[in-house]
Amino acid sequence: MFKLITFFTVSLFLSVQVLAQEEAIENKSFLIIHSTKNYNKALKKAQLACNKLGYTLDLRSLYRNKDGYLTTSEICGCGEQHGYIPRGRYDDGNYVSIEYSSDYTTFRTGFYIVIVSSGNREGVTKELAKTREYFKDAYIKDAPIYMGCMH
Repeated sequence: MFKLITFFTVSLFLSVQVLAQEEAIENKSFLIIHSTKNYNKALKKAQLACNKLGYTLDLRSLYRNKDGYLTTSEICGCGEQHGYIPRGRYDDGNYVSIEYSSDYTTFRTGFYIVIVSSGNREGVTKELAKTREYFKDAYIKDAPIYMGCMH
């Protein structure tokens, strides 16, 4: 009987954990102007975007590590270092950043992408016409972003 109660308790706990994680996912839209496997080219395009669009460049304390992957050495308020966290977690808006496509489940992997706007589809779409004045190939792509606890 004890084994049955323990099994039920563990199963219930795991089910609640999975549901909580699923609820912590939001679909976000990203306005992308460039993708490349070369970080320096992405940085040049990001700087050009700042000049043309009047947005600020926010690299979010990210840098390339020796493997070419984006990371940060910042310590979270929890005392841990989480490394790269994709744009879209509580940092939506119109600013230029360089992100790593491999961390977005719906994007092709292995690219540095230059994003000039993120958030809900309606808000990002408002920026598309302005952006295409300078970057004809700009497009919007959606991705689910995990918004839950990182611990």
